[in-house]
Amino acid sequence: MINIGIFKSKAGKSYDCHFLPDERKAQAVGPLPKREGSRPVVFEIQAESEQEAREKISSAIESGELK
Repeated sequence: MINIGIFKSKAGKSYDCHFLPDERKAQAVGPLPKREGSRPVVFEIQAESEQEAREKISSAIESGELK
């Protein structure tokens, strides 16, 4: 798993985002700050590279798909 950073949605929520190269997936986990217990994966999409993962998560935020 490669941490690709914290992304902030238009609604002001922050998500910890990762690229999983073996599974070719990008994930957004959150929202932050961490609550009791584990945080759920709230967004997942296929991605072939770390750069594509960043672009797809950014696009999901821009379109409002990830709130």
